[in-house]
Amino acid sequence: MDLLVVTVIILGSAILVFFSAEFGNIIKKIMAIPGVKLFLPLTLVSWFIISSEAWILWGLLFVKIGLHTAVSWLAKIMPFPGWKERLATFFIIYLITLIPLSLIYWRKKKRPFFYNSSYWIITALIWCFLLITLTVGFY
Repeated sequence: MDLLVVTVIILGSAILVFFSAEFGNIIKKIMAIPGVKLFLPLTLVSWFIISSEAWILWGLLFVKIGLHTAVSWLAKIMPFPGWKERLATFFIIYLITLIPLSLIYWRKKKRPFFYNSSYWIITALIWCFLLITLTVGFY
């Protein structure tokens, strides 16, 4: 069975490479239809999410467990007697949201530290994801 799969992959790749110009022209003709540039990616992503829902939920649960472990570890080492969990959650969300942007800026070596509009969108999406992941309980 494994040899058959390898053969099909090699044969399919050879056909794709051999007819790549024709496939490119077909894709250009399909993308020339009005509305396809909007609805085709939405359809493909929706299909992917529906077909791999179990894997996505498993990954989200793994991320949630990791984040809660980090929050509980940080709360355990904090000296405050009261609201350690909430403060640790705030610190984790703050740090994980700002680390990717800091790495991008340090990599580009931009001076001064100004935000680009796309970086605000990335930060907002990471913040919303972390907030939902850390506040929704296990059910």
